[in-house]
Amino acid sequence: MEQPASETALAVGAKVTTAMTQGGAGVAIIGGLTFNEMAIVVGIVVSVLSMAGNWAINWYWQSREHRLKVERFEWERRARDD
Repeated sequence: MEQPASETALAVGAKVTTAMTQGGAGVAIIGGLTFNEMAIVVGIVVSVLSMAGNWAINWYWQSREHRLKVERFEWERRARDD
C-alpha cells in the first residue's frame, strides 16, 4: 500500500528538521569557541588520531615479526630434521 502524501511529507520534513537542528547545534558550538579553545580541540583530535595510527602501525609490525619468527623456526626445524 502506498503512503498518503501527507505522511511522506511529514517523514521528509522530520528528516530535514533533524538535519537542520544538528547542523545548527554544530554551528553554535563551533561559533561559541574562541581561537584557543578551537586549537585545543584540534590538538586533542590530532593526538587521538596519531595514537590510533601509531597503535595500528605497531600492531602490523609486531604481527609481521611474529610471522617471520615462526617461519624461521620452521626453517631451522626442517634443516635439523634433514
